[in-house]
Amino acid sequence: MHRVAALLQEVPDLAALGALVPQRTVRELDEDRRLEAPERALGAQQGVRLGVEGEDAPNVFSGVDFLSRFHHGEQLNLGKDVVVIVVGGGDTAIDAARICKRLGANVTILYRRTLVEMPAIKEEVEEAIKEAGPQQRG
Repeated sequence: MHRVAALLQEVPDLAALGALVPQRTVRELDEDRRLEAPERALGAQQGVRLGVEGEDAPNVFSGVDFLSRFHHGEQLNLGKDVVVIVVGGGDTAIDAARICKRLGANVTILYRRTLVEMPAIKEEVEEAIKEAGPQQRG
């Protein structure tokens, strides 16, 4: 069975599970001749708990929760006196860190591996580094 045909059969099942179905159908994406190989992806809709003391504090958010609040227009009081520590090296972590920096916060990203091993999109990581200015790497 063709990949697109198989995905078309799965879309109702995905929607029943709560997945957001885009305004353009998979068929429309497949027929759009400007797209060489349209891809479909499902992202995580819930953050991961770390199991550390204090993570239930009112000023601690998962990356997914923070990005949702930001994109839904919630007033997030960040500024130059606010220190934000982002734990992780994936796309959500980098997005959250960049937004916090743009809102004026002093941002530190903690990741357990090397910069090269970060799973986030490399261009996004490079842009985050540029936006951060002079920094210390460990």
